[in-house]
Amino acid sequence: MLFSSLVVMPFLIRRLGTTRFGVWTVAASLVESFWMIDLGFRPATVKLTAEFRALGRMTEINRLLNTAVAYSVVAGGLVLLVVWLAAERIGVVLHVSDPAFQFLLRVVGASWAAGLVFNVFAAALEGFQRFDLSNRAQMLAPLVRGPLSVILVMYGYGLRQMGIALLLGQTCCYIATYVYCRRVFPELRLSPRNIHLGAAREIFSYASQTVSGMIGTRFQQGMLPGLISRYSSTRSVTYFSQTQRLLDYAADGISRVALVTTPKVTHLQAKGEMETIAQLTRTANRYCLALWCLPAGYLFVFGGAICRVLVNREFGDQVAVLMPLLLVGYTCWMGQFLSASVLMGMARYTAYSVGLLVEALAVTGAVALVLPRWGLPGAAVVVVGGMILTRCLWLSHLVCRELNMKQFVFLAGVFSRPLALLGVSLAGLLAARYLLPPQPRWAPLIAIGILYSGVYGLLALWFVPDPGHRSQLWSYLREKLSRRPATAAPLP
Repeated sequence: MLFSSLVVMPFLIRRLGTTRFGVWTVAASLVESFWMIDLGFRPATVKLTAEFRALGRMTEINRLLNTAVAYSVVAGGLVLLVVWLAAERIGVVLHVSDPAFQFLLRVVGASWAAGLVFNVFAAALEGFQRFDLSNRAQMLAPLVRGPLSVILVMYGYGLRQMGIALLLGQTCCYIATYVYCRRVFPELRLSPRNIHLGAAREIFSYASQTVSGMIGTRFQQGMLPGLISRYSSTRSVTYFSQTQRLLDYAADGISRVALVTTPKVTHLQAKGEMETIAQLTRTANRYCLALWCLPAGYLFVFGGAICRVLVNREFGDQVAVLMPLLLVGYTCWMGQFLSASVLMGMARYTAYSVGLLVEALAVTGAVALVLPRWGLPGAAVVVVGGMILTRCLWLSHLVCRELNMKQFVFLAGVFSRPLALLGVSLAGLLAARYLLPPQPRWAPLIAIGILYSGVYGLLALWFVPDPGHRSQLWSYLREKLSRRPATAAPLP
Protein backbone atom coordinates (compact mmCIF):
# COMPACT_ATOMS: atom_id res chain seq x y z
CA MET A 1 0.00 0.00 0.00
CA LEU A 2 2.84 2.39 0.83
CA PHE A 3 4.53 1.51 -2.46
CA SER A 4 1.30 2.27 -4.30
CA SER A 5 0.70 5.59 -2.55
CA LEU A 6 4.27 6.93 -2.60
CA VAL A 7 5.44 5.71 -6.03
CA VAL A 8 2.66 4.55 -8.34
CA MET A 9 -0.11 7.02 -7.52
CA PRO A 10 2.02 10.22 -7.87
CA PHE A 11 3.45 9.01 -11.17
CA LEU A 12 0.03 8.23 -12.61
CA ILE A 13 -1.37 11.61 -11.53
CA ARG A 14 1.56 13.42 -13.18
CA ARG A 15 1.30 11.49 -16.45
CA LEU A 16 -2.48 11.26 -16.74
CA GLY A 17 -3.36 14.60 -15.15
CA THR A 18 -5.64 15.18 -12.18
CA THR A 19 -8.79 15.20 -14.34
CA ARG A 20 -8.25 11.81 -15.96
CA PHE A 21 -7.03 10.26 -12.73
CA GLY A 22 -10.23 11.56 -11.14
CA VAL A 23 -12.19 9.61 -13.77
CA TRP A 24 -10.33 6.46 -12.68
CA THR A 25 -11.10 7.16 -9.02
CA VAL A 26 -14.81 7.74 -9.64
CA ALA A 27 -15.14 4.49 -11.60
CA ALA A 28 -13.33 2.40 -8.98
CA SER A 29 -15.19 3.91 -6.02
CA LEU A 30 -18.62 3.58 -7.61
CA VAL A 31 -18.19 -0.11 -8.33
CA GLU A 32 -16.65 -0.68 -4.89
CA SER A 33 -19.84 0.65 -3.32
CA PHE A 34 -21.65 -2.42 -4.70
CA TRP A 35 -19.71 -4.48 -2.14
CA MET A 36 -22.49 -3.55 0.27
CA ILE A 37 -24.33 -6.50 -1.29
CA ASP A 38 -21.87 -8.71 0.64
CA LEU A 39 -24.32 -8.31 3.56
CA GLY A 40 -21.74 -9.19 6.20
CA PHE A 41 -20.89 -12.62 4.77
CA ARG A 42 -17.14 -12.05 5.11
CA PRO A 43 -16.94 -11.39 8.89
CA ALA A 44 -19.49 -14.14 9.44
CA THR A 45 -17.36 -16.59 7.44
CA VAL A 46 -14.24 -15.63 9.43
CA LYS A 47 -15.98 -16.15 12.77
CA LEU A 48 -17.79 -19.38 11.91
CA THR A 49 -14.76 -20.94 10.21
CA ALA A 50 -12.67 -20.33 13.34
CA GLU A 51 -15.43 -21.70 15.57
CA PHE A 52 -16.05 -24.87 13.55
CA ARG A 53 -12.32 -25.53 13.27
CA ALA A 54 -11.87 -25.22 17.03
CA LEU A 55 -14.72 -27.69 17.57
CA GLY A 56 -13.45 -30.10 14.91
CA ARG A 57 -16.60 -29.71 12.80
CA MET A 58 -14.78 -29.85 9.45
CA THR A 59 -17.82 -31.04 7.49
CA GLU A 60 -19.68 -27.92 8.54
CA ILE A 61 -16.82 -25.75 7.23
CA ASN A 62 -17.43 -27.29 3.82
CA ARG A 63 -21.11 -26.47 4.05
CA LEU A 64 -20.32 -22.96 5.26
CA LEU A 65 -17.93 -22.17 2.40
CA ASN A 66 -20.13 -23.72 -0.27
CA THR A 67 -23.15 -21.77 0.95
CA ALA A 68 -21.19 -18.52 1.07
CA VAL A 69 -19.78 -19.12 -2.42
CA ALA A 70 -23.25 -19.84 -3.81
CA TYR A 71 -24.61 -16.56 -2.45
CA SER A 72 -21.53 -14.65 -3.67
CA VAL A 73 -21.89 -16.02 -7.20
CA VAL A 74 -25.46 -14.76 -7.36
CA ALA A 75 -24.56 -11.40 -5.78
CA GLY A 76 -21.51 -10.96 -8.02
CA GLY A 77 -23.54 -11.71 -11.11
CA LEU A 78 -26.08 -9.11 -10.06
CA VAL A 79 -23.34 -6.49 -9.54
CA LEU A 80 -21.86 -7.21 -12.96
CA LEU A 81 -25.27 -7.06 -14.66
CA VAL A 82 -26.20 -3.72 -13.07
CA VAL A 83 -22.83 -2.11 -13.83
CA TRP A 84 -22.76 -3.42 -17.39
CA LEU A 85 -26.23 -2.15 -18.26
CA ALA A 86 -26.06 1.17 -16.37
CA ALA A 87 -22.51 2.25 -17.28
CA GLU A 88 -23.52 4.86 -19.87
CA ARG A 89 -26.32 6.26 -17.73
CA ILE A 90 -23.99 6.61 -14.72
CA GLY A 91 -21.58 8.68 -16.82
CA VAL A 92 -24.38 11.06 -17.83
CA VAL A 93 -25.65 11.50 -14.26
CA LEU A 94 -22.17 12.25 -12.87
CA HIS A 95 -21.21 14.53 -15.78
CA VAL A 96 -18.22 12.35 -16.69
CA SER A 97 -17.68 12.67 -20.42
CA ASP A 98 -14.43 10.72 -20.79
CA PRO A 99 -15.07 7.93 -23.35
CA ALA A 100 -13.06 5.45 -21.26
CA PHE A 101 -15.35 5.83 -18.25
CA GLN A 102 -17.94 3.26 -19.33
CA PHE A 103 -15.22 0.74 -20.20
CA LEU A 104 -13.61 1.26 -16.80
CA LEU A 105 -16.89 0.74 -14.98
CA ARG A 106 -17.44 -2.58 -16.75
CA VAL A 107 -13.90 -3.88 -16.26
CA VAL A 108 -13.74 -2.87 -12.60
CA GLY A 109 -17.25 -4.29 -12.15
CA ALA A 110 -16.09 -7.66 -13.49
CA SER A 111 -13.13 -7.61 -11.09
CA TRP A 112 -15.22 -6.75 -8.03
CA ALA A 113 -17.90 -9.30 -8.98
CA ALA A 114 -15.25 -12.03 -8.99
CA GLY A 115 -13.88 -10.57 -5.76
CA LEU A 116 -17.17 -11.21 -3.99
CA VAL A 117 -16.73 -14.92 -4.69
CA PHE A 118 -13.03 -15.27 -3.86
CA ASN A 119 -13.47 -13.14 -0.76
CA VAL A 120 -15.02 -16.25 0.82
CA PHE A 121 -11.71 -18.11 0.55
CA ALA A 122 -9.82 -15.12 1.98
CA ALA A 123 -12.21 -15.13 4.95
CA ALA A 124 -11.60 -18.85 5.45
CA LEU A 125 -7.84 -18.24 5.60
CA GLU A 126 -8.35 -15.66 8.33
CA GLY A 127 -10.68 -18.02 10.17
CA PHE A 128 -7.84 -20.56 10.15
CA GLN A 129 -5.57 -17.79 11.57
CA ARG A 130 -3.36 -17.90 8.45
CA PHE A 131 -2.95 -14.16 8.12
CA ASP A 132 0.47 -14.75 6.55
CA LEU A 133 -1.10 -16.47 3.54
CA SER A 134 -4.00 -14.04 3.18
CA ASN A 135 -1.55 -11.12 3.23
CA ARG A 136 0.66 -12.73 0.59
CA ALA A 137 -2.31 -13.12 -1.69
CA GLN A 138 -3.46 -9.54 -1.12
CA MET A 139 0.02 -8.22 -1.87
CA LEU A 140 -0.08 -9.72 -5.36
CA ALA A 141 -2.77 -7.30 -6.58
CA PRO A 142 -0.84 -4.02 -6.06
CA LEU A 143 2.49 -5.62 -6.94
CA VAL A 144 1.13 -6.68 -10.34
CA ARG A 145 -1.22 -3.76 -10.98
CA GLY A 146 1.13 -0.96 -9.92
CA PRO A 147 4.22 -1.66 -12.05
CA LEU A 148 2.09 -2.78 -15.01
CA SER A 149 0.06 0.45 -14.89
CA VAL A 150 3.26 2.50 -14.74
CA ILE A 151 4.71 0.69 -17.75
CA LEU A 152 1.52 1.07 -19.78
CA VAL A 153 1.23 4.80 -19.04
CA MET A 154 4.94 5.33 -19.82
CA TYR A 155 4.35 3.86 -23.27
CA GLY A 156 1.42 6.16 -23.95
CA TYR A 157 -1.53 3.97 -22.97
CA GLY A 158 -4.38 5.28 -20.84
CA LEU A 159 -7.33 4.45 -18.63
CA ARG A 160 -8.60 1.46 -20.60
CA GLN A 161 -5.29 -0.33 -20.30
CA MET A 162 -5.08 0.57 -16.60
CA GLY A 163 -8.43 -1.13 -16.15
CA ILE A 164 -7.05 -4.29 -17.75
CA ALA A 165 -3.97 -4.09 -15.48
CA LEU A 166 -6.28 -3.89 -12.47
CA LEU A 167 -8.19 -6.95 -13.67
CA LEU A 168 -4.93 -8.92 -14.12
CA GLY A 169 -3.65 -7.93 -10.69
CA GLN A 170 -6.88 -8.89 -8.96
CA THR A 171 -7.01 -12.17 -10.87
CA CYS A 172 -3.56 -13.11 -9.55
CA CYS A 173 -4.76 -12.29 -6.03
CA TYR A 174 -7.90 -14.39 -6.45
CA ILE A 175 -6.03 -17.42 -7.78
CA ALA A 176 -3.47 -17.28 -4.98
CA THR A 177 -6.22 -16.95 -2.37
CA TYR A 178 -7.98 -20.07 -3.65
CA VAL A 179 -4.72 -22.06 -3.84
CA TYR A 180 -3.77 -21.08 -0.28
CA CYS A 181 -7.23 -21.98 0.98
CA ARG A 182 -7.00 -25.44 -0.58
CA ARG A 183 -3.57 -25.87 1.00
CA VAL A 184 -4.82 -24.97 4.49
CA PHE A 185 -8.13 -26.81 4.14
CA PRO A 186 -7.55 -29.75 1.75
CA GLU A 187 -10.97 -31.14 2.68
CA LEU A 188 -12.60 -28.33 0.68
CA ARG A 189 -15.10 -29.73 -1.83
CA LEU A 190 -17.06 -27.28 -3.95
CA SER A 191 -20.35 -28.83 -4.99
CA PRO A 192 -24.02 -27.76 -5.13
CA ARG A 193 -24.74 -30.71 -2.84
CA ASN A 194 -22.80 -28.98 -0.04
CA ILE A 195 -25.00 -25.86 -0.09
CA HIS A 196 -26.94 -26.01 3.16
CA LEU A 197 -29.88 -23.97 4.45
CA GLY A 198 -28.72 -24.34 8.06
CA ALA A 199 -25.34 -22.82 7.17
CA ALA A 200 -27.11 -19.91 5.49
CA ARG A 201 -29.12 -19.28 8.66
CA GLU A 202 -25.99 -19.25 10.79
CA ILE A 203 -24.25 -16.85 8.40
CA PHE A 204 -27.19 -14.45 8.30
CA SER A 205 -27.63 -14.65 12.08
CA TYR A 206 -24.10 -13.37 12.72
CA ALA A 207 -23.94 -11.09 9.66
CA SER A 208 -27.07 -9.23 10.78
CA GLN A 209 -24.90 -7.39 13.34
CA THR A 210 -22.57 -5.96 10.71
CA VAL A 211 -24.72 -5.54 7.62
CA SER A 212 -26.02 -2.02 8.28
CA GLY A 213 -22.54 -0.71 9.05
CA MET A 214 -21.10 -2.39 5.98
CA ILE A 215 -23.81 -0.93 3.78
CA GLY A 216 -23.25 2.52 5.28
CA THR A 217 -19.47 2.43 4.89
CA ARG A 218 -19.60 1.19 1.30
CA PHE A 219 -22.32 3.69 0.44
CA GLN A 220 -20.30 6.61 1.75
CA GLN A 221 -17.07 5.44 0.09
CA GLY A 222 -18.82 5.01 -3.22
CA MET A 223 -21.01 8.09 -3.23
CA LEU A 224 -18.59 10.81 -2.09
CA PRO A 225 -16.44 10.72 -5.26
CA GLY A 226 -19.60 10.71 -7.36
CA LEU A 227 -21.01 13.73 -5.51
CA ILE A 228 -17.72 15.61 -5.84
CA SER A 229 -17.65 14.83 -9.56
CA ARG A 230 -21.21 16.05 -10.01
CA TYR A 231 -21.08 19.23 -7.92
CA SER A 232 -17.43 20.16 -8.46
CA SER A 233 -15.17 18.38 -10.98
CA THR A 234 -13.25 15.16 -11.56
CA ARG A 235 -10.08 17.07 -10.68
CA SER A 236 -11.53 17.67 -7.23
CA VAL A 237 -12.20 13.93 -6.91
CA THR A 238 -8.46 13.32 -7.25
CA TYR A 239 -7.61 15.90 -4.58
CA PHE A 240 -10.11 14.64 -2.01
CA SER A 241 -9.98 10.89 -2.62
CA GLN A 242 -6.20 10.62 -2.79
CA THR A 243 -5.78 12.67 0.38
CA GLN A 244 -8.16 10.26 2.12
CA ARG A 245 -6.35 7.30 0.61
CA LEU A 246 -2.98 8.46 1.95
CA LEU A 247 -4.48 8.57 5.44
CA ASP A 248 -6.12 5.16 4.95
CA TYR A 249 -2.76 3.67 4.02
CA ALA A 250 -1.13 5.28 7.06
CA ALA A 251 -3.85 3.77 9.27
CA ASP A 252 -3.57 0.29 7.75
CA GLY A 253 -1.20 -0.93 10.46
CA ILE A 254 -3.83 -0.33 13.14
CA SER A 255 -6.38 -2.26 11.11
CA ARG A 256 -3.99 -5.23 11.20
CA VAL A 257 -4.00 -5.06 15.00
CA ALA A 258 -7.81 -5.10 14.87
CA LEU A 259 -7.77 -8.36 12.89
CA VAL A 260 -6.30 -10.27 15.83
CA THR A 261 -8.17 -8.37 18.54
CA THR A 262 -11.60 -9.78 17.69
CA PRO A 263 -10.78 -13.50 18.22
CA LYS A 264 -8.77 -12.62 21.34
CA VAL A 265 -11.78 -10.84 22.86
CA THR A 266 -14.05 -13.76 21.95
CA HIS A 267 -11.69 -16.13 23.79
CA LEU A 268 -11.52 -13.89 26.90
CA GLN A 269 -15.30 -13.45 26.99
CA ALA A 270 -15.80 -17.21 26.84
CA LYS A 271 -13.58 -17.51 29.93
CA GLY A 272 -15.49 -14.73 31.71
CA GLU A 273 -12.46 -12.41 31.90
CA MET A 274 -14.36 -9.15 31.36
CA GLU A 275 -11.91 -7.04 33.37
CA THR A 276 -9.10 -8.26 31.14
CA ILE A 277 -11.14 -7.17 28.11
CA ALA A 278 -11.64 -3.75 29.68
CA GLN A 279 -7.91 -3.38 30.34
CA LEU A 280 -7.12 -4.55 26.80
CA THR A 281 -9.54 -1.98 25.38
CA ARG A 282 -7.93 0.87 27.32
CA THR A 283 -4.31 0.07 26.69
CA ALA A 284 -4.54 -1.23 23.11
CA ASN A 285 -6.48 1.84 21.98
CA ARG A 286 -3.90 4.11 23.63
CA TYR A 287 -0.96 2.30 22.06
CA CYS A 288 -2.56 2.29 18.62
CA LEU A 289 -3.30 6.00 18.90
CA ALA A 290 0.35 6.62 19.81
CA LEU A 291 1.42 4.66 16.74
CA TRP A 292 -0.98 6.65 14.57
CA CYS A 293 0.25 10.00 15.89
CA LEU A 294 3.73 9.31 14.47
CA PRO A 295 2.70 9.63 10.78
CA ALA A 296 -0.19 11.96 11.64
CA GLY A 297 2.06 14.67 13.10
CA TYR A 298 4.42 14.57 10.14
CA LEU A 299 1.61 14.62 7.57
CA PHE A 300 -0.17 17.46 9.39
CA VAL A 301 2.84 19.72 8.91
CA PHE A 302 4.52 18.39 5.77
CA GLY A 303 1.73 16.56 3.91
CA GLY A 304 1.32 19.37 1.39
CA ALA A 305 5.08 19.72 0.86
CA ILE A 306 5.46 15.97 0.27
CA CYS A 307 2.71 15.98 -2.34
CA ARG A 308 4.23 19.02 -4.09
CA VAL A 309 7.45 17.02 -4.49
CA LEU A 310 5.72 13.71 -5.30
CA VAL A 311 3.13 15.05 -7.75
CA ASN A 312 3.02 18.80 -8.48
CA ARG A 313 2.45 22.15 -6.82
CA GLU A 314 -1.27 22.25 -7.63
CA PHE A 315 -1.95 18.88 -6.01
CA GLY A 316 0.21 19.72 -2.99
CA ASP A 317 -1.60 23.01 -2.41
CA GLN A 318 -4.95 21.22 -2.27
CA VAL A 319 -3.60 18.51 0.05
CA ALA A 320 -2.14 21.18 2.37
CA VAL A 321 -5.70 22.41 2.99
CA LEU A 322 -7.51 19.07 3.19
CA MET A 323 -4.94 16.98 5.08
CA PRO A 324 -5.00 18.87 8.43
CA LEU A 325 -8.81 18.89 8.44
CA LEU A 326 -9.15 15.17 7.77
CA LEU A 327 -6.39 14.33 10.26
CA VAL A 328 -8.56 15.65 13.10
CA GLY A 329 -11.28 13.12 12.34
CA TYR A 330 -8.87 10.26 11.66
CA THR A 331 -7.05 10.88 14.95
CA CYS A 332 -10.31 10.66 16.91
CA TRP A 333 -11.21 7.49 15.00
CA MET A 334 -7.82 5.81 15.50
CA GLY A 335 -8.14 6.38 19.24
CA GLN A 336 -11.23 4.15 19.25
CA PHE A 337 -10.57 1.88 16.27
CA LEU A 338 -10.01 -1.23 18.39
CA SER A 339 -13.21 -0.60 20.35
CA ALA A 340 -15.14 -1.71 17.26
CA SER A 341 -13.17 -4.98 17.19
CA VAL A 342 -13.93 -5.48 20.89
CA LEU A 343 -17.66 -5.07 20.28
CA MET A 344 -17.48 -7.48 17.34
CA GLY A 345 -15.62 -10.06 19.42
CA MET A 346 -18.30 -9.75 22.13
CA ALA A 347 -21.11 -10.01 19.53
CA ARG A 348 -22.36 -6.55 20.59
CA TYR A 349 -21.79 -4.77 17.29
CA THR A 350 -25.35 -4.02 16.17
CA ALA A 351 -25.78 -0.54 17.69
CA TYR A 352 -22.44 0.66 16.29
CA SER A 353 -23.28 -0.84 12.90
CA VAL A 354 -26.53 1.12 12.80
CA GLY A 355 -24.60 4.23 13.81
CA LEU A 356 -22.30 3.81 10.80
CA LEU A 357 -25.30 3.62 8.50
CA VAL A 358 -26.79 6.79 10.01
CA GLU A 359 -23.41 8.52 9.68
CA ALA A 360 -23.13 7.54 6.02
CA LEU A 361 -26.59 8.83 5.13
CA ALA A 362 -26.15 12.08 7.09
CA VAL A 363 -22.65 12.79 5.78
CA THR A 364 -23.59 12.05 2.17
CA GLY A 365 -26.62 14.33 2.34
CA ALA A 366 -24.68 17.10 4.08
CA VAL A 367 -21.83 16.93 1.55
CA ALA A 368 -24.33 17.37 -1.29
CA LEU A 369 -25.56 20.56 0.38
CA VAL A 370 -22.14 21.90 1.40
CA LEU A 371 -20.09 21.22 -1.74
CA PRO A 372 -21.62 23.84 -4.08
CA ARG A 373 -21.05 26.63 -1.55
CA TRP A 374 -17.95 25.74 0.50
CA GLY A 375 -16.16 23.30 -1.80
CA LEU A 376 -13.80 20.55 -0.69
CA PRO A 377 -12.88 22.09 2.71
CA GLY A 378 -16.56 22.17 3.62
CA ALA A 379 -16.94 18.54 2.56
CA ALA A 380 -13.90 17.61 4.68
CA VAL A 381 -15.41 19.32 7.74
CA VAL A 382 -18.64 17.33 7.26
CA VAL A 383 -16.74 14.04 6.98
CA VAL A 384 -14.68 14.85 10.08
CA GLY A 385 -17.81 15.73 12.06
CA GLY A 386 -19.36 12.36 11.20
CA MET A 387 -16.19 10.55 12.26
CA ILE A 388 -16.00 12.30 15.63
CA LEU A 389 -19.66 11.77 16.51
CA THR A 390 -19.98 8.14 15.39
CA ARG A 391 -16.55 6.53 15.39
CA CYS A 392 -15.29 8.18 18.57
CA LEU A 393 -18.09 9.41 20.86
CA TRP A 394 -20.84 6.91 20.01
CA LEU A 395 -18.44 3.97 19.75
CA SER A 396 -16.74 4.77 23.07
CA HIS A 397 -20.17 5.11 24.71
CA LEU A 398 -21.16 1.64 23.52
CA VAL A 399 -17.95 -0.09 24.60
CA CYS A 400 -18.03 1.66 28.00
CA ARG A 401 -21.63 0.54 28.50
CA GLU A 402 -20.71 -3.09 27.78
CA LEU A 403 -17.61 -3.05 30.02
CA ASN A 404 -19.05 -0.91 32.85
CA MET A 405 -16.56 1.93 32.39
CA LYS A 406 -17.10 5.68 32.70
CA GLN A 407 -16.83 7.21 29.24
CA PHE A 408 -14.99 10.40 30.22
CA VAL A 409 -12.41 8.50 32.30
CA PHE A 410 -11.97 5.95 29.52
CA LEU A 411 -11.45 8.58 26.80
CA ALA A 412 -9.06 10.54 29.00
CA GLY A 413 -7.02 7.40 29.62
CA VAL A 414 -6.80 6.69 25.91
CA PHE A 415 -6.22 10.16 24.47
CA SER A 416 -4.35 12.22 27.09
CA ARG A 417 -0.80 10.90 26.74
CA PRO A 418 -0.72 10.36 22.95
CA LEU A 419 -2.27 13.79 22.27
CA ALA A 420 0.16 15.49 24.66
CA LEU A 421 3.01 13.82 22.79
CA LEU A 422 1.47 14.85 19.48
CA GLY A 423 1.23 18.47 20.64
CA VAL A 424 4.94 18.56 21.50
CA SER A 425 5.77 16.90 18.18
CA LEU A 426 3.71 19.42 16.20
CA ALA A 427 5.48 22.31 17.90
CA GLY A 428 8.86 20.91 16.90
CA LEU A 429 7.76 20.10 13.35
CA LEU A 430 6.26 23.57 12.81
CA ALA A 431 9.50 25.14 14.00
CA ALA A 432 11.43 22.94 11.55
CA ARG A 433 9.12 23.94 8.70
CA TYR A 434 9.91 27.62 9.18
CA LEU A 435 13.62 26.82 8.84
CA LEU A 436 13.10 25.22 5.42
CA PRO A 437 12.86 27.07 2.10
CA PRO A 438 9.34 27.66 0.68
CA GLN A 439 9.74 24.73 -1.73
CA PRO A 440 11.73 22.03 0.14
CA ARG A 441 13.16 19.09 -1.77
CA TRP A 442 13.48 15.43 -0.90
CA ALA A 443 16.68 15.59 1.16
CA PRO A 444 15.49 17.96 3.95
CA LEU A 445 12.03 16.32 4.09
CA ILE A 446 13.57 12.87 4.53
CA ALA A 447 16.12 14.12 7.08
CA ILE A 448 13.41 15.78 9.18
CA GLY A 449 11.25 12.66 8.93
CA ILE A 450 14.06 10.39 10.16
CA LEU A 451 14.99 12.72 13.02
CA TYR A 452 11.34 13.19 14.01
CA SER A 453 10.66 9.44 13.97
CA GLY A 454 13.63 8.72 16.22
CA VAL A 455 12.81 11.40 18.77
CA TYR A 456 9.08 10.58 18.74
CA GLY A 457 9.78 6.87 19.19
CA LEU A 458 12.01 7.41 22.23
CA LEU A 459 9.55 9.82 23.83
CA ALA A 460 6.61 7.48 23.13
CA LEU A 461 8.41 4.49 24.69
CA TRP A 462 9.06 6.54 27.83
CA PHE A 463 5.75 8.41 28.09
CA VAL A 464 2.90 6.28 26.67
CA PRO A 465 3.13 2.65 27.97
CA ASP A 466 2.03 1.53 31.40
CA PRO A 467 5.02 1.01 33.76
CA GLY A 468 4.61 -2.77 33.75
CA HIS A 469 4.52 -2.92 29.96
CA ARG A 470 7.52 -0.59 29.70
CA SER A 471 9.62 -2.79 31.98
CA GLN A 472 8.57 -5.89 30.01
CA LEU A 473 9.61 -4.19 26.79
CA TRP A 474 13.04 -3.19 28.12
CA SER A 475 13.59 -6.69 29.49
CA TYR A 476 12.73 -8.16 26.10
CA LEU A 477 15.11 -5.79 24.30
CA ARG A 478 17.95 -6.46 26.75
CA GLU A 479 17.46 -10.19 26.26
CA LYS A 480 17.59 -9.86 22.49
CA LEU A 481 20.65 -7.60 22.53
CA SER A 482 22.55 -9.79 25.00
CA ARG A 483 22.30 -12.90 22.87
CA ARG A 484 25.48 -13.96 21.06
CA PRO A 485 25.75 -16.27 18.06
CA ALA A 486 26.57 -19.78 19.12
CA THR A 487 30.25 -20.68 18.61
CA ALA A 488 30.70 -23.51 16.14
CA ALA A 489 32.17 -26.69 17.62
CA PRO A 490 35.70 -27.50 16.36
CA LEU A 491 35.93 -30.14 13.67
CA PRO A 492 37.18 -33.54 14.92
